[in-house]
Amino acid sequence: MKHATITEATFYGDTVLKSTAKPRGRPIHKILVSFSAAYFSAALVTDLVYWQMPNVMWERFSIWLIMAGLVMAGLATFAYVINSLAGRRRRGGPAWPRLTGYAVAVCLAVIDAFIHSRDGYTAVVPSGLMLSASVVVVLLLAEIATALAPGARFLGNREPGLAAEASFESAHMTYPYGVHVAIVRLAPDTGAVFIERYLVAYDIGKAVNPMLVEGQIVGGAAQGIGGALYEEFTYDDRGEPLSVTFADYLMPTAREIPPIEVIISEDAPSTLNPMGLKGAGEGGTNAAGAALAAAIDDALGRPGAITQLPVSPQKIRGILKEIKASR
Repeated sequence: MKHATITEATFYGDTVLKSTAKPRGRPIHKILVSFSAAYFSAALVTDLVYWQMPNVMWERFSIWLIMAGLVMAGLATFAYVINSLAGRRRRGGPAWPRLTGYAVAVCLAVIDAFIHSRDGYTAVVPSGLMLSASVVVVLLLAEIATALAPGARFLGNREPGLAAEASFESAHMTYPYGVHVAIVRLAPDTGAVFIERYLVAYDIGKAVNPMLVEGQIVGGAAQGIGGALYEEFTYDDRGEPLSVTFADYLMPTAREIPPIEVIISEDAPSTLNPMGLKGAGEGGTNAAGAALAAAIDDALGRPGAITQLPVSPQKIRGILKEIKASR
């Protein structure tokens, strides 16, 4: 009976199928590059010694190391190209960073070998030193670029790309300013208050999301209308709450809340933060009670008649009786 090993396969995108089976061993080009980098590093050390102790032996030894490193770099480039063309390249990022680095390193190594074999000490210092160091740096950069490229194993499951984080804390509150305008109609027989029109205009400095800001202001105005006309906590003489059900504690519904007209202004950005932001949501709530109380005062024809919120129909009827009695 033959045994088969089944590995998990996952679809990426629409058509590409990749296996999650872990490869064994190291690719041949990585081994060759390691030898190449070691040879060129040794050549760099030899050049440094030759710089301090001009001896033909060091120069020849450096040339041999460079030639060996050149051969290894050429073989690594060839092996990597073959693996890529054959589709055997393992998960380690795109091929072009490593392949480009290998090609540049081979070109620099050829020039380095030519310089070392040309004019002896005057060629090695400083040109040979710089080229030997450049080859090592290029090989290292090629491996680093490949390791950090999108799709590389080094990144794990993280999405490739750049990210930045910053924080800002204001030492002082940023206050918006604005106005609420309300037009109301009173029912003399029941004392009910009907809001004919309601407008909120606010300067909030900078609206990052105007639709969201408008929604906050509308929601705040609805909350303010509820506190001005309906919602009230009441207690008896012993301190027991009387508003224990929604039949006693009234809340506004969509029927009681009129369409809220909103004007968002950005004429005066705040100087207390980089984006010029101010508060927004609380602006819809705070002034609703005062605007409605003033509108009811005007409808009653008695300024200052409303001194307490919420304004219940019972209070309106009581004030209307006082007005009728005083005539």
